[in-house]
Amino acid sequence: GGKRIAGTLLRPNVVEFIDFVLHNGELDFFMEEIEVKERSHFQGLTIGEARARNQTNANILAIKKKKENRLIAGPEPEVAIEEGDLLIILGTKGQLKEMERLIASA
Repeated sequence: GGKRIAGTLLRPNVVEFIDFVLHNGELDFFMEEIEVKERSHFQGLTIGEARARNQTNANILAIKKKKENRLIAGPEPEVAIEEGDLLIILGTKGQLKEMERLIASA
């Protein structure tokens, strides 16, 4: 809690941007987490190989690695995607729906 308050005070423009993106009625951006299932098209690929941004225009902001129980914010292209990982994604409803479809495909 204290870190968030300090961050708000030290970086008010960042907080304003996040509020604008997530709460502006014109943009309609949302954040979602999508689990990589056993037969996912993404399983075994790296972030770069998955080319998720190119195919959906949604952004993978972070990946929660199931095996290592750690969160990687702003994952580099060489980070591997494995079964059980959670992808934290930012996009419009349509972009998120397309990302879910893409991740779920075999």
